[in-house]
Amino acid sequence: SKYQNVLLLDKNNFIVSKQLFKEDYYIKESFYYPLTEEERKNIETKIIVDKKDNTLGKVVIILNNKEIYNEIIYKKDVKKEKISFFDKIKRIIFNR
Repeated sequence: SKYQNVLLLDKNNFIVSKQLFKEDYYIKESFYYPLTEEERKNIETKIIVDKKDNTLGKVVIILNNKEIYNEIIYKKDVKKEKISFFDKIKRIIFNR
C-alpha cells in the first residue's frame, strides 16, 4: 500500500531545546500515523507553550494545516538530595 505507519513523536527521543528552556521535559506517548510519501512533506510539529506547575504545554502534529494529534509535555522531576535531620545538625556544627 502507499501508506506507511510513520513515527511522528518518539517518547524516547523527545527533546526540548536547552537554549530555550532550562528544565528537562518528556512526553508520555509516542505517536504513529499512516502517511503517503506526499503527506510526509506536509507534516508540521509545533510546541504550544503554556507553562504550568509540571508541564511546559503541548506538542501538536499538523497535517495539511489540520491538527491530527497533540500530547502534553511534562517536566521531569529533579530528585533533590535528601538530607537527614542529623546531617543538617552536623553541617551546622562542623560548617560543612
